[in-house]
Formats: sequence, structure tokens, C-alpha cells
Amino acid sequence: MFENLQVSIRFSTVLGVKSPFSRTMPLRFQLWKLPVLFVAFFLPLWGTHADDESSVRIDIIGGTANPVDFEVQNVSEGEVLGKATHQQASLAFPASKDWQKGAVTILPHNSGNIHIIFLGPWLPVSPGSRELVPEIVNFDDFTSDEVTIHNGSFEVVDEYGNPKYFIKGEIPESKPAVDESNQARVVEGDASEGRRYIRVWHNSRFATTVSVTVNVPVTFRFHYRLNP
Repeated sequence: MFENLQVSIRFSTVLGVKSPFSRTMPLRFQLWKLPVLFVAFFLPLWGTHADDESSVRIDIIGGTANPVDFEVQNVSEGEVLGKATHQQASLAFPASKDWQKGAVTILPHNSGNIHIIFLGPWLPVSPGSRELVPEIVNFDDFTSDEVTIHNGSFEVVDEYGNPKYFIKGEIPESKPAVDESNQARVVEGDASEGRRYIRVWHNSRFATTVSVTVNVPVTFRFHYRLNP
């Protein structure tokens, strides 16, 4: 699954992941002062068709070192994209430019860490193209009653402006290129809760790690919208 794995403790991890189109797409993760989140998660495999352009996306991955098997039990206001595996699921939620509430419930079949990735829809500019439409979406107020979520309101940022306890993931060869205009970042003002929220798209996203317990259902709740 992984090619050309390199790790830099101070700055980034680069993973090469083969997509269904037999390409290798490296993904760079910036690791900024993450006390419990020094992990390497991978870019979920792309589907064979575009996502809905008026949607946001959350991917759940059952870890890499000691993978957690899980099943998606319920998705409010959304749907599972493609066929979820026992260690990976991509979820899409119809969105507008107003804040909406979403939720997903999973059942872990063993204890361990899972990775939650916040991103936008995969929208090729044309069928088979590697260039994407950078559909920017927003997330806020990520919570759960069953597990501990660190900084799910995105109110606490580090000296680089990134939310603490989160990893920023970017594709270096992204088309279009990731730059200041479309880079994942924390935004102040007009949040659904507090003062801050995150903006992301498919090729520039944030992720966090959550510990789950075998056979204990977990519901994740969050607010989302298209970038106004």
C-alpha cells in the first residue's frame, strides 16, 4: 500500500498511496506540536466518479499500526460513498452556505485509534482528470459524548495558526496547486460555535486521532457548510 515512506519528526511525513488509477499520489502532513497525534494516516482511495459538488466529506480510517475494525451504523443527513470497508469509510453530507448539523455513528470491533479526516468533495474538472475543482468547505464544533475530542471547536491554535491536536495534510503535486488562496486553515468570525472554524478542500485538509473502545458505539457530531 505504501511507497517511498519518509518521516521527518520536525516537519512532515510523506506517503505515496496508489489510487485506483494506478498513480502514486504523495501526501504531505505537517506535524506541529502534536502531543498525542504523532501518527501516519493515508489518503483514502479515490472513487471512480466525482462527489456531489454541494457536499462536504469526512473520511474515517481505522489506523495503520494496529488497525481498528469498525462499521458505520448511522449517518444523519448524509451517505456512505462507495462501499465502506471494515477499516475505512468516506461519508458525504449535502451542504449549503448555511451552517448545518451532521452526525455519524460507528461501532468499533476492537480498541485503538481511528483517524477522522475533514475535507471537501473530489471534483475532477473533467472525467479522468487529475486536476480538481477546489471546492472549499467549512467545519466546526466537532464533538462526541462517548470519546474525548481535543480542540473540536478549533479555538486553540499553535504559533503557525493551525488547530492544536490536528494534522494538516496537503498534496504537493496538487492541481491546482495548494497556495494561500485555498490552503486549509483556521478562520475567525461567523463560526457555528465560538470564534473559530476550519476551511478545507480535497487536497488540503485537517485530521485528528480519536481513541475508541471495542463494542462501544461512538457518535461524532459536527457543523458544516460550503464556504460562503
